[in-house]
Amino acid sequence: MTGVNIEVYHLSAIMQSDIVWVHCPGGYLGPSGLFEFGFAVAHKKAVFSYESIDNEPTLSSFLTKTTSVFQALKSLK
Repeated sequence: MTGVNIEVYHLSAIMQSDIVWVHCPGGYLGPSGLFEFGFAVAHKKAVFSYESIDNEPTLSSFLTKTTSVFQALKSLK
């Protein structure tokens, strides 16, 4: 599987999702994560994380910080 195939798979999964959970340890989100984050926001997906995205502070305004995935799911009801 190529890198492009993997990314297409990830984008397809985002399109089928109700929420997107962003893993950004220490507030860092790498290039692929940033790409997928932007894709999710552009497609009006709810984006959640434990942490803010420190290396791109503007993006944190599109992110809902929460204590757990379960809290994120509760917020959809």
